[in-house]
Amino acid sequence: MHHQVRSFAAAALLFPICNAFTHVPELARQGEPSRSAPAVVAPAADPFVLPAGDLDIADVVARASAYLGCNVLIQKGALPEAGKAPLTLQRGLKTDRAGCEEFLATALAHFGMTLTYVDSKQTTMEALQLNSYSAERALQRATPRTVDDVLARPDLAMPATVVVDVSHCSLGEALSAMQPFVARSKGIGIGLTVGRLGDSNRLLMLGLQTEIAQALAVLRAVDRPEAATAALRRERDREVEQLQRRIDGLERKLKDADKPAAGK
Repeated sequence: MHHQVRSFAAAALLFPICNAFTHVPELARQGEPSRSAPAVVAPAADPFVLPAGDLDIADVVARASAYLGCNVLIQKGALPEAGKAPLTLQRGLKTDRAGCEEFLATALAHFGMTLTYVDSKQTTMEALQLNSYSAERALQRATPRTVDDVLARPDLAMPATVVVDVSHCSLGEALSAMQPFVARSKGIGIGLTVGRLGDSNRLLMLGLQTEIAQALAVLRAVDRPEAATAALRRERDREVEQLQRRIDGLERKLKDADKPAAGK
């Protein structure tokens, strides 16, 4: 697992996928949230281990919460009752803290929930159901990441935001390259939004880190030095074509001007 981003004040050319978010982040009020582990539990030094076989998602949340040393807030009734929708692990799981976070986020996504950090110190998480209101709150809690951060953990299905410089290809080409990911993510709940940051050659990406990682991989394949050379070549070809059309137009005018003189 470990090796397995609506209002932007400065963003333009947005591809709006998810609902606009305008609410101030807050803990869920639609029911009393329950804590899966007390805040005093410290992170374990040993690997995070889950046995093979059937596991209840509530038990997975409790174990991960204890291992990570943080609370995981979940609205009462959001998870299936014990035994009704078990997770089945064929080979069990043994991983580290990052892998534990990734597995927990993926397991909750299986039940239509998005895992978010509630505070900047990342001592409390909340699992939000992917309805329109919760999706807005999830996006508001997106964690700022660098490009390297995202690519180092492409399997973390938690909301993130990243700013990426486009160095060689045009912004239009970059946006076109990522359009399939933007379109595909419409059915994922919080979706993926990509837009230009002000008047710069920078893009702002917001959505699940898993989606951002895939879009960034494609962008890296497009935004290469060869792209700048190809863009210059296309611009040169357009200039040559425009010049040729002007020359052809002038030649036709000269021929038309010579016809009356030839008749005399």
